[in-house]
Order: sequence, then C-alpha cells, then structure tokens
Amino acid sequence: MKKILFFISLFIPFALFLTFHDKGNEYLKPYLSTYLKSKAKNRIDIEVVHLKIDNGYVELTAKINKFSTLNAYGDYNVLDKTLNLKYNLKSNGFKSKEFSFDNKIDINGTLKGLFNNLDVTGDGIAFDSKLNYNLKIEDELVKNIKIHLIRADIAQLLLLTAQPDYAKGKIDVDIDIPVLEGNQTVGEAHIVLYETKLNEKVLKKEFKIELPKNTTVIANINSTIQTNLVKFNADINSNLLTLKLNNAHYNLKEKELVANYNLLVPKLSKFNRLVGKNLQGKMSVNGEIKADKKLYLRGKTTSFDGIIDFTLQDKQLTSTIKEVSVQKIMHTLSYPQIFKAYIIGNFDYNLATEQGNLHSKLNKAQLLPNSLTDLVKQIRGIDLTKERYSETLFNAKLNKALIDFNFNTKSRTVNLAIPSGKINKTTNTINAKYKLTIEDKDIEGKIKGSISKPKVTIDGSKFIKERILDRVKDEIGTKRLEELGIGKKETEAIKNILDNLFK
Repeated sequence: MKKILFFISLFIPFALFLTFHDKGNEYLKPYLSTYLKSKAKNRIDIEVVHLKIDNGYVELTAKINKFSTLNAYGDYNVLDKTLNLKYNLKSNGFKSKEFSFDNKIDINGTLKGLFNNLDVTGDGIAFDSKLNYNLKIEDELVKNIKIHLIRADIAQLLLLTAQPDYAKGKIDVDIDIPVLEGNQTVGEAHIVLYETKLNEKVLKKEFKIELPKNTTVIANINSTIQTNLVKFNADINSNLLTLKLNNAHYNLKEKELVANYNLLVPKLSKFNRLVGKNLQGKMSVNGEIKADKKLYLRGKTTSFDGIIDFTLQDKQLTSTIKEVSVQKIMHTLSYPQIFKAYIIGNFDYNLATEQGNLHSKLNKAQLLPNSLTDLVKQIRGIDLTKERYSETLFNAKLNKALIDFNFNTKSRTVNLAIPSGKINKTTNTINAKYKLTIEDKDIEGKIKGSISKPKVTIDGSKFIKERILDRVKDEIGTKRLEELGIGKKETEAIKNILDNLFK
C-alpha cells in the first residue's frame, strides 16, 4: 500500500510535466523513467513502456520492478489546470533486491481535480485482501488519507516494508489521517490481528527471545496520532499470555514508549524453555513500561498471597518481597514443600551477568513433613513440624549455574542451621550440610541429591557416640556413675575415646 501511494504521488508531477512539455513520446519515455526512478530512490524500478499525448487526453503504461503494470488514461485541461484520470495497477508477482511476493494485486482508481488539489481513490485486491482508499493531494501535501484493508496477509506486508519474517497471519487495517504534515499530523488507526503465528526462529535471532513453537497471537489495537505523539490501547491475547496496554503513547521524535500494562500468564510452564527452569501455576502482573534506548519496567504481583514489587532497569532487576507465601513460591519453582511461612526480603539480579542476591526472613514459620523431619522423629522421637519458629533467616547468592545459600531457624527448643549450601541449577541438585540442635543435643548431617527429592543423612559416628553415652547414663544412672568414680572429667575422656573410635 505504501508503494502504491508513493507511485501515485509521483504520477502527479509526471502529469504536470506532460501538460507543459510536448517533446514527443519517444523522448519523454526514457526521461520520465529515469526521473521517476530517481524520485523512488532506487526502491522501485520504473520503466515507461507506452506514452500517448493528445490534445486534452493522455495514456500511460509503466512497468514497476518488471512484474507490476500501471495503466493510466484520461483527460486534462491546461487552461483549467484539471485532471480526470483512471488507473489500474496489476501484478501477479513482485520482486526486487529487498523483497518478493507472489500475491495478486489488482487495483482500480481515479485521480480527479485541479493540478494542485487532487482527489485520489482506489479499490481492489492486494496482499490477499480487499483494499480501498482515498486521499487528497493539495499543494504537494497529502491529506484526508483513508485506507481500509480486510484480512491482509501479514507476511507480504512485512516483506513489502523490508522487515524480517516475524509472523504469518491476517490483519485488518483502518487508517484515517485528516492531516499528514510534519508537526501538524493528526489521525487515528484501528488494527486487528487474526490468529497470527509468530516465527520463533526469526524472533530468537533478532531479539534473543526463545518462544515455544506454534505461538499464536490475536490483537485489537486502537490508536490516535497528534503531532509526534501516537496514543494507543491494545488487547493482545496468545496461547502463552494475555497483555493489555492502557494509556500508552509513543513519541515519534524521541522514539520513546510509555504504557501501563496488565499481564496474565495462565500457565507458567509454557515459558520453561525461555527461562530454562521448570515452572508451574499461574501469575498476573501489572505496572508501567518505558522504553527508548533502554528498557525500564515497574511491576507488582499479588499472585503469591503477599506483594512483590519489582523494577527492571535495563539489565538490573531489584524487588521487594512482602508477606509472600513460601509454599506458593516453592510450588511455582517446582521445589519441594519444606516450610509453611511468609517471606519478607529484598532480591536483586543482573540479567546480563546472571548474578544476584536474596536477603530474607520468614514469619510464622512451620516445618512441613519432609525427609529431615521424618529422620529426626525416628531417632529422637521429636516432631519438628509441631514447633513454631519465631526467627528464620534465608540468604542466597545467585550465579550463572550455582546458588550459594545459608539458612537458620529457631524455636524455643530447636535450632536448625544450614551454614553453607549449594544448589546446582544445571543439574537441579542440592549439596548442603545441616546442624540440628534439640534441647542441647546436636544432630549433624548432609542433604544431597535431586532438589525434588533429596537424600537426608546424619553423621553416624557422632550420633552413635551420643547414643552410647545416653544409654549408659539411662541404664546405670548419673549418681551411680559418680559413685564408681566416673564424673565429668571421666565422661569427657570417654567421649574422646568414642570420637577416635568413630572417626
């Protein structure tokens, strides 16, 4: 459509040239071909193959890129400075250095009015779509542009504008621009996308985005333009997400986009390939987006009971976490349920370096049944899930492949600590040492293996040593041991012997 209007605008000075220069058809044909081609700035190859000028009547046939044909004929009046022409643009294919397509073009239209005040109309088929348009050219300015495309082929429109093959599908376009004059431009547009299939290979190459195969989009966009500001609202739906842009505006001069957004992802697992992590559940986010040379994104989600406020500025992500459900977070990340608690903290992460930090504490913490609680219940007869932990801290340092973390939680009788643990994001495994203190009795061990089902072990030698001493005291009694001369000093000596024995 852009090229069609461009050629029509070039035809006007051509018609004026015919009116005032009678040098013979054979002389005019190559001259006009060169003239029109130079005006097209090598984007369109134009060859005038037929030219006939009679008194008050003109005929023209021109080849465009050797595959499209323009026929124009009609009356002109030098004295009145008027034109009344009909034209037909036809093509069964179109090729150039920049693009090519095979779709049929067959458009009929008129140019009527004064040389400096022309009405242009067109109606027909282009881009597998019904097309009609009208506009006015007044003193070399284009005005009152109205273009209506019904279910046009998106791939062909992208090729026509020399854009990569981002998508395939159909599009409706309604454009109404009363004034098209630099800072005076005023108009509006309505665009509808129908089941548009995104080209994940091209998007990955151009934007480093890895989308699932067969991603489809439908959209409804309403916009207005005034001076250099395009204002719009958009409803975008796909098999991945729903996105609404409200009070959005794009500054053509500054090339800056600002918009409020509402995002709903009903199935996070569809983004597993994109984030390289097994996700589950759903999430909704709302916030504000700004984009010029860099991206600035603010957002808030309440999908995990509490509130997560975040800011993404270029590649740096920072967020504040308030009373968020640990259970829901662990479920979303496909991690095992260990704690029932609400987390408060701060998180920062650099998307470029893939490094970040988490500092947090857990309120109203309660251990849920897991391998560790089962083991402690067997060997100590204490149910850790019945405890209420008033002070719980969790800190983590994120790297490209590893997460280094430490954890500490306390109740009145229990203290559980993981002073140094590691999670391998590549293998999705954990390797950590823990220390559990129950009523001044220590149990130490390791947590290793798959994150989803780790293996919990205890330090057997230390446990057996303590059990032996406890058993001796239970069977003989502390008082009887003292009567036998086995006091605190001797007990320590026995401990040292057991230490050496069970090393």
